[in-house]
Amino acid sequence: MTATLNGFARSFTRFDVNPSGVAGYSFDGSIKIFLPALARGTYACPGIQYLNLDAGARDSNSAGSADCCTIQIIRSGAVGEPIEGIFSGILVHRPLQSWVKVEDGNFTVLRRGFGGAGGTGQGGGGGG
Repeated sequence: MTATLNGFARSFTRFDVNPSGVAGYSFDGSIKIFLPALARGTYACPGIQYLNLDAGARDSNSAGSADCCTIQIIRSGAVGEPIEGIFSGILVHRPLQSWVKVEDGNFTVLRRGFGGAGGTGQGGGGGG
């Protein structure tokens, strides 16, 4: 999973897929994309959340979507097949009155079956 956050390219190399969406994790942050379904289609801001794991001064880089984002599932395979999508938007950290602009976001993750505790997915960073 990759995205440009406030002009800086970021890569999230570990993944999680669950019924509410997909998430990518890097060494210092995570991005979660909430979806009403893992089906093909365009979704007008069901939710994107970016968390910067470095507390302190960089906390202002953490933010969540308000109502200004778009997520599109381009491909949605069966269990064991890829789910591919793109996303962009403006994420807001209301208490600090800061924002994160997300551009050129993309993901490719493998769909897995979900057991009692849910499943995990893994995949590449997408084609960019």
